[in-house]
Amino acid sequence: MRSISGAIRAAGLVAGLLAVLAAGPAAAGLIVFTTHEDGDNLTQVTPREALNTGSSLTRIFHVVEHHGAPVRLDRAGIDSRHHAGDDQPGDERFVLHTEGQLIAKEAVKAVRIVFALFDVFDRPMRTLSLTLVRDIAAGTTIDLTDARIWEAIDDAHRHEARDLLTVVSAVSSVRLETGTVWSWNSEAVAREMARLGLVHGDDLEVAR
Repeated sequence: MRSISGAIRAAGLVAGLLAVLAAGPAAAGLIVFTTHEDGDNLTQVTPREALNTGSSLTRIFHVVEHHGAPVRLDRAGIDSRHHAGDDQPGDERFVLHTEGQLIAKEAVKAVRIVFALFDVFDRPMRTLSLTLVRDIAAGTTIDLTDARIWEAIDDAHRHEARDLLTVVSAVSSVRLETGTVWSWNSEAVAREMARLGLVHGDDLEVAR
């Protein structure tokens, strides 16, 4: 699911740009939303079977960057796949997993990333988070592929692997090597999400 349309490339990277007030002791001043296509919204089940066969919808990642933040994300988001299980009948399931990269602009000790998920009707699904507690040198790129995996909800009310279409990804907290804690402006991010038609019912600070 890596195809990127010429329209997204040509349109540039900014979906939204706004000035915001500092949210913490080392918060940034500008927020930029960068939009990427992650390819189709199919989830392969078998070589001949996939969820959403016949759909032309494209899964979208809106990646948030605070100017001046000590780290940034590149094409980060949540994707889905089918897990066949361990030869146990009924053990098959769908999972959600992280993708993309994290680039450290400064030396850091810990990073928390938040992912807000929306379905094919732009309705909020849930908010997920990934926390990395490790020493990351300035200039280091971290591969986020499968850095965390969640079981996708699949019940009578919703099927997350089938319905997931849009993900907003943002770094929410960073502990720098100096001991300073950088924090995002979650309210400003939520306002900019609303401008994209993505209104999340949960507090973005409360993620699983």
